[in-house]
Amino acid sequence: MANSMFIPLLRLPQTLQEMRESIEEAFADLSCSRPSISRKKPSKDINNILEGFVQVEGSTLDEQCWITVSESSAEITEDEKCMYIASVTTRVDWVFAGIVSYALCRAYGAVVFNDACELDGQEKYSVKSLKEVLCDALNKKNYK
Repeated sequence: MANSMFIPLLRLPQTLQEMRESIEEAFADLSCSRPSISRKKPSKDINNILEGFVQVEGSTLDEQCWITVSESSAEITEDEKCMYIASVTTRVDWVFAGIVSYALCRAYGAVVFNDACELDGQEKYSVKSLKEVLCDALNKKNYK
């Protein structure tokens, strides 16, 4: 069953291209191949991040996840400045989904809630701590 990592957002990406660039930069930062990023079920305005979802796919069938963004409350985000939350969901490769979560956190947020309890089981990461966990996982997996 799919589960998610959640990223409270201090601001929304203005366009799909901005989100794409943030994700590609994070993959490059971790020396990983850039994924394919596409918009699924968009509204008439393809840049409306609050509708539909964004599909992120790597080079194997296991490397895929999807991003949804919605309005939220400070009770959920745990931050009065964050009125939106992104959900990164996968059914297989949590390292891949972790990199996408890292990308969104480093560009738009400050923490990642690991409700899936995957990777190393921590419930919450800063940008720095998530990067460290991902680097360890990538080294063990020989992931590129």
